[in-house]
Amino acid sequence: MRSRFLWALVAVIACMSLAYGGNITNFDKPAGLSETEVTIGEGNELARNPVDFYWRTSLFQVLYYAQEISETPMQINSIKLYNNFTSNEIMDKPLRIWMGNTRVSSLADNWISTVHLTPVFDGMVSFPGGQHTISIPLDNPFQYNATYNLVLMVLRPMDDDHYSMSDKFKAQSDTRLRTRYFTSDSEEINPSNLPAGAYYGSQYPKISLLMELSYDSMVSGVVYNEAGQGLEGALISLNKGAFETTSNQYGYYEFTGMWPGEYQVLVRLEGYHDITDTITLDGVNDLVLDFTMQANPGSADDQVQPAPVPLLSVAPNPFKQACSLSYEVPKAARVKIAVYNLRGQLIRQLKDEAQSSGSYNISFDGRDLPAGVYLVRAQVGERCFTTRMLRL
Repeated sequence: MRSRFLWALVAVIACMSLAYGGNITNFDKPAGLSETEVTIGEGNELARNPVDFYWRTSLFQVLYYAQEISETPMQINSIKLYNNFTSNEIMDKPLRIWMGNTRVSSLADNWISTVHLTPVFDGMVSFPGGQHTISIPLDNPFQYNATYNLVLMVLRPMDDDHYSMSDKFKAQSDTRLRTRYFTSDSEEINPSNLPAGAYYGSQYPKISLLMELSYDSMVSGVVYNEAGQGLEGALISLNKGAFETTSNQYGYYEFTGMWPGEYQVLVRLEGYHDITDTITLDGVNDLVLDFTMQANPGSADDQVQPAPVPLLSVAPNPFKQACSLSYEVPKAARVKIAVYNLRGQLIRQLKDEAQSSGSYNISFDGRDLPAGVYLVRAQVGERCFTTRMLRL
């Protein structure tokens, strides 16, 4: 029975939230700054991972730990593997690769789902015979978040052939159960439904990560009217349009991957007075910046009465596992409170019932949610309020 990736300065990445539109322009990358290569592992062993050519299809996951990578945010542009093959050549074989940031430290219990991973490569790779360095430029450079572990998943789709059991890659072993793998000659592997009958182990491939320093400040917040209601379609512009986006249906906006420096801010929405501001970013820490827009005289929203108190608050925020949602019901009304992701998809309905006037609290357990920004929307009678919360 056959057994079974420092320092460099860098590129500016300006990304938009998937929840809304907007055009974003990158700053120019400073000249004379180079990519850094980080190699993990000694390569004193040989193993049929992360690609097993002895079988017609294989799937492999491995964890590379935070202390092995970088203490600063990095953009991973390509990877290198180190093969040692007895077959003369294995040319133009399809590979699919995913990466993810994770707090998981062992793969003994289960795979890390592709829901939490980002596709970074889908193409053909050649593996010459003998000892070679296999360079794989990523189709989609990956943003590695400092202090997180990096998960790498490699799929060899079903092939017509299989090769020598001696076609291996340089590897090494660890005491930690940091790998998980599955091989087959007959069963197609579906990345969206990872196989249950998998093995786990401690032998993992030597790898080099070609990276550049990636500044990772995030500017986010909510644009409100004077009644505390989120305003959709407000234009938020930085540095005279170098970065632009619009608030989504909850009033939320976001800029990520921001370079350090001073930014001129303009917030504009028809029927409201413009807001201008200046902010300074360090490239690492995030900034929460909410705006309250005042309606122009005579506009419909000018008649809206300011809310005396916020309708909804979250504490602690950010949170790691759980938080408390506090809200006010000025007079008896139907109360609806729900959590959404940035795409506007409902994550959890927390409340939908009639309540008498008073102050209320709801405990929210978010341990099952991926790290990121979420929106909490409360509707009390005819009044609505949206705030954001950050799961670490």
